[in-house]
Amino acid sequence: MKGTKSVLLAGLAIAGVGVFRLAQAERHQRQRNILATIQMHQEWLRHLEDDPETRDWWAPEGKDAMDAHAYARVLHANQLFCALSARHKVGLLDASALRVQARWLMSRSIGRDYWSSAGPLRQGPRPATGSTAASIGSWTTSTPSTRRATPSSETSRLRC
Repeated sequence: MKGTKSVLLAGLAIAGVGVFRLAQAERHQRQRNILATIQMHQEWLRHLEDDPETRDWWAPEGKDAMDAHAYARVLHANQLFCALSARHKVGLLDASALRVQARWLMSRSIGRDYWSSAGPLRQGPRPATGSTAASIGSWTTSTPSTRRATPSSETSRLRC
């Protein structure tokens, strides 16, 4: 009877390790997929920055039109926000580090200008609770002394 219990416990331990490895492999694959998607996006943005003709084709038109310099700034800021979001999504930044880096980015005019024009597009209709994005929009309109976003609201809006 004692041997049966030992075999059963050993089997459960092996099964537990197997389940853990499957969960870990799935998490790593999700991270690789996120990084591959972000890499494609970053390459596209670099291509737009380097090729003025292509950048002109994709520049906003109509009421949202902007000059070439302004659009280049928007593209560069988009690269910065997406890189920040990617690092957070794959676990390289925790919520505290994300807040520090997001505040730094929003302290620059390029970050605030970008967020004032693209923030509503990035935030979407209603961000999912617990998503990996940062609520940077509130930092564009508040003063440093009134910026007291909660972790749940800060990690719910920035998307790439």
